Amino acid sequence: MKGISVIIIFVLITTVVLGQKPSINKLDIKTISNDKMEDFVDSLKKKITSDTANFDRNDLIHNGVFTRNIKPYSSLYCIDDKYVYKLDIIDGKGVLEFVNQYLDVKKVGAIIIMNPEDSQRLYGSHGTLGLIFIYIRKGTVYNPDIAGLKRKAKRDGGDNFWQKKPNEIILRN
Repeated sequence: MKGISVIIIFVLITTVVLGQKPSINKLDIKTISNDKMEDFVDSLKKKITSDTANFDRNDLIHNGVFTRNIKPYSSLYCIDDKYVYKLDIIDGKGVLEFVNQYLDVKKVGAIIIMNPEDSQRLYGSHGTLGLIFIYIRKGTVYNPDIAGLKRKAKRDGGDNFWQKKPNEIILRN
């Protein structure tokens, strides 16, 4: 969970740069305890699956850098501090891949939830509805190349922020 340390450092630096007194108390995170993990994962699966009914490809805008849903309904999901997924920009098949790959209580080691304000500091408009960190148990094999993930060159990790299909236009400012 080294990513949380990085986030705390980021928030501290951000608050200093903005002239605010740095305080870890300002970082609003919630850790899901092991005794509540199964219930939380089950409820998260249900929420994600039901949210998929809101997906409409016509709500997507591609700006040349990333794809955005003009009617957002999904938190941002970060897996093992490496792979970041936005689920309101992919279809039901991609969402099902995500749920099957990561939301198995036997695979999940820890879940940390960050509030929308703090997640926007990290991910801008992608973090509007909050950020959920999912840490997979050590030794568990998983395939991150799902749900439209694009790997980042020269580093381990990636995101699925670019979901433009060949026939869709790019809007530029």
